[in-house]
Amino acid sequence: GADAIFTVAGGEMSFQSYYKIPAPQTSEENCVAHNGSLVPIPGRDVMVQAWYQGGISVFDWTDPAHPVEIAFFDRGPVEGERMVFGGTWSVYWYNGLIVSSEILRGLDILEMTPSEFVSENEIEAARSVTFDHFNVQGQQRFVWPATFALARAYADQLERSGGLSADGVASVRQRTRTSWSDRAACRRTAWLRCGRRWTERRTLRVRNAGRPSRSWRRGWRAKRPSPLTLRRWGCWRTLCGTCRQCDSLRTRPRNMACLI
Repeated sequence: GADAIFTVAGGEMSFQSYYKIPAPQTSEENCVAHNGSLVPIPGRDVMVQAWYQGGISVFDWTDPAHPVEIAFFDRGPVEGERMVFGGTWSVYWYNGLIVSSEILRGLDILEMTPSEFVSENEIEAARSVTFDHFNVQGQQRFVWPATFALARAYADQLERSGGLSADGVASVRQRTRTSWSDRAACRRTAWLRCGRRWTERRTLRVRNAGRPSRSWRRGWRAKRPSPLTLRRWGCWRTLCGTCRQCDSLRTRPRNMACLI
């Protein structure tokens, strides 16, 4: 199976190209284009799609006549000796993660990683688009908030396409970096001021009422601001695609990771 890509002009559809995953499949694998969704990388048309035992393919069709794969994830055949129906039924981008349902082997939660095809800033800008719920069939509109990652993502694209000189790209990056540093400094100052207010309030309470009660101390510690928040997603394992029997024939980019 394959994707047919069309453009629309004046109400008329015009065929541009086909997209097929750039990896051979064995005779023991069912493989056809199936359910997927758009990936909100600003300034580009990118889609993630399920291909049954062909795995998951993320491809860029900004140039509809020349679509190109920019990332993939592939478990390989369910069984190497005989045909068993299985593989990735559907895959969707949701709030920065790629969620995939595999017919026989369960749920895969994936995240894109930077490569020559997509930058960290583009991925970060895509993560800024969030939904409370997401129904692909509803074709919800992507809206990117005004962030420094968004500006840097466009700068990366201009550099990749040669649309901006090296000096221009360096200037944009320097300005966004400086602005980000200024905002970070303001946040640190705010945390310090807030921390001092809590310290003064606690000192006043102790002076007026003697030793505070244990329950009050627990409440103060719970409310005390912390300048650092850590988020732990789990252990990440980089997948190199070596599980396939025909690995020597493939040339697909290896830039996705699996959350285990």
